Amino acid sequence: AMADEAVVLTTADVPAPVRTRQRFYVGFGVFVILLSFAGFGPSLIDQSRRFGPPTTLLMVHGATALAWLLLFVTQALLVARRRVDLHRRLGWAGPVIVALVLLFGYLQLVEGAFRVSDLSGDFYRLLVGPGSPPPSTDADFIAAFWGPLSQLVTFSLLVAAGILFRRRPELHKRLMVFSLVPMVGMPVAHLSGALVGRVPLSRETLLIGWVAIVVAIHFIPAVHDKLTRGRIHPASIWIPLLLIVWFVVLKAVVAPSALAYKVGSWLLK
Repeated sequence: AMADEAVVLTTADVPAPVRTRQRFYVGFGVFVILLSFAGFGPSLIDQSRRFGPPTTLLMVHGATALAWLLLFVTQALLVARRRVDLHRRLGWAGPVIVALVLLFGYLQLVEGAFRVSDLSGDFYRLLVGPGSPPPSTDADFIAAFWGPLSQLVTFSLLVAAGILFRRRPELHKRLMVFSLVPMVGMPVAHLSGALVGRVPLSRETLLIGWVAIVVAIHFIPAVHDKLTRGRIHPASIWIPLLLIVWFVVLKAVVAPSALAYKVGSWLLK
């Protein structure tokens, strides 16, 4: 009887376009890991330009973020190897790690909210030109706090949506890959800041390059869809557009508002 027959799928049994699509998710996770090391590594290897040593809280936050990235790559590898059963069992570790990323990420944001500069100095060198006054008022610090906090919340919401739509594989895997996108902004910024004064490019050029690279990363899944499927999945368009529009609205409208100041004051004090 057909019910008694076992069908074993090997890698060779899976069509090449499908294998290519599965490898993309593994590759994207590895790309974000390498980008993180490239962004945060220089200031840890050469600490001569740092404004302060990394705190224990900052290192714990980095460890939890790395744990999520490693889980993502592992999950993508399991799907690529057709181990969906193990992928589903291991998936329950996701909410735990996400909760830790959110907790320690929030705590380190609160800890450093009123510092004049990030401890590495990289982000400061990228955003603040020579001779320009650093942030000095509570309103400046609180407005700046909303950007990274929003990235943490966005990351958590994308993962939650991915879990909610886990029975719709095409949407699920795109939501999960987009959960990594909020993690790329800071590594690229730190890498750009580390290059200030070390490469023959102006700070303004590196600043524009940071924004352009981060925006381009948002649309890598759409390009991949087009190349491998011949068409773009709707989620690969509307998710990055929503992320970009939200960031612009946050920086231009929400963060400078009186309400954001009051809520930020409550969160930080």
